[in-house]
Amino acid sequence: MSQNNTTDCNVDLERPHISQNSLVLLVIGSILGVISVLTFVANVSFIVVVYLYRRKYKIRERNKSQILMMSLATSDAIIGGLMMPQVVHIILNNGEWNHRIESCLAFLFIDKLLSAVSLYHVAFMALDRYLAASKPLIYHRLKTTTMIYFAVTAWSVPLITSIGILSVGFLHFDVQDRLVCMDMANTCTNYLTGFRVLLEQVFQLWIPVVMLYTLYLLIVRQIYWLDQQFFKKFRVLDFSKADRSNNAPSAKAELADDIGVEEVRVSYNPEVLGEKPKTDAVFESIDDNEVASKNVCKEKESRRSDESNYSEVSFPTLPHRKQSSVKAYSTIGCIVLAFTIAWVPFGIYYFIVFSMNIEMQPMVYISFSILNYANSLFNPICYCFTISVREAYRDALRCSRQRQFIFVTSGVYEVSQG
Repeated sequence: MSQNNTTDCNVDLERPHISQNSLVLLVIGSILGVISVLTFVANVSFIVVVYLYRRKYKIRERNKSQILMMSLATSDAIIGGLMMPQVVHIILNNGEWNHRIESCLAFLFIDKLLSAVSLYHVAFMALDRYLAASKPLIYHRLKTTTMIYFAVTAWSVPLITSIGILSVGFLHFDVQDRLVCMDMANTCTNYLTGFRVLLEQVFQLWIPVVMLYTLYLLIVRQIYWLDQQFFKKFRVLDFSKADRSNNAPSAKAELADDIGVEEVRVSYNPEVLGEKPKTDAVFESIDDNEVASKNVCKEKESRRSDESNYSEVSFPTLPHRKQSSVKAYSTIGCIVLAFTIAWVPFGIYYFIVFSMNIEMQPMVYISFSILNYANSLFNPICYCFTISVREAYRDALRCSRQRQFIFVTSGVYEVSQG
């Protein structure tokens, strides 16, 4: 072992423990233990509920995004059921590792791998939502196998990068010496040092972070654009009321100039205005060859054959559109906020520590680790913003109540018979 590695090894041997206060260790271990149980139960229940829901109603091409959610829940369940309990054991032992160093290497490797898998799943879920919002026709044609490919990629990329970085570390750097030092110090910490840690962070943290923020910003932009288009079309319905009060001509001229058409002929949606439609609403372009039919209302059933060139569109109400937009923003906000709190400060701290060669404080590292693990608990909560997931949970609760009712009534019947 070189002199430089010996010095590094001595530093590891003198590394302080987490805390000398047993009560502090007990509190931290208890908090992480509760998070571990909740994470495992929440993700396993999500997998079971969605699987039974898809099997019961034979949903395959619908709700394709549930494939990614179930794959992510599998990773988070393993984190909650296997990784977190081991971290609780390390905390209660005040940072000491009482097993073989090979077990430490396997634990650290799997822990990093599952964390990266979780991050890549969130990034691919952002890609899934982007395609659904921006390219609906393309997204509708996607098969379930496409989502399976996304899930396989979310597992494969972190696995390949982790194996590659670890192999290069063993062949060309001091990973083996680092493990020897960790074995002598009875501790289990990061087996990579220097720029190897930063390289690992780029592949396993910052690439999915950039994907996530970029795609969700594009999604928010797309939702905002759709809202603006909807509000312009909704104004057409309001102008039909103004038409009866002799205010419509100026309003229609203003709208035509706003959206760049030559003429606007207005009708209204009977569901919105509560009256029977009398005319057809057609937006005519400046070019006579381009005619876009929007919200075509039929006055009589017999006119459908004569006006078959117009498309009939169901026009939602303004409150319904606003409610849908709020739900979309809430889902995005939940995922991005949980992701940001759990991972971005951790990545910045890691970058500062290893780029400036600063000693990592155990309590700070544990605090960030708890936030990382808590993200696996937040993910199933964010799933519940999705309509299909809420339907699956409602169906499961409904079936549970029915089984309880049958059990209770059958018991009462047996008592009455007795």
